[in-house]
Amino acid sequence: MGFPGLSRPPAPRPGDEQPPPGVPEDDWPKQATEQVVRLVDTVRDKTTGPVLSAAKGAVFGVVAGAAGTMMVVLLVIMAIRVLTMIFDGRVWITYLLLGVLFTLTGGLAWSRRNPVETEA
Repeated sequence: MGFPGLSRPPAPRPGDEQPPPGVPEDDWPKQATEQVVRLVDTVRDKTTGPVLSAAKGAVFGVVAGAAGTMMVVLLVIMAIRVLTMIFDGRVWITYLLLGVLFTLTGGLAWSRRNPVETEA
């Protein structure tokens, strides 16, 4: 005969582990939170990633376009200065040569264009 309330519970066997009383077996709020976090991460990866790539491409394109334009302008200025020195200060010869060069380049580009045909 033992004293009531003072007896020892049976020792747990491996594999028979039970959660403490009052704690549900599966913690559904934690699982729901993890599911929402996974969903938000997936949506963010599928939307933000491509948008960031497009934004970077646009920024790099604008910077490259600006740098290219500056390079062309500086090269033309340099060509004018060098040709003017070569022709002993006769700027009209420099302008004539560069004008012919640019006209020929423009004519070549114009002849290679693909005009859009419109239906009448």
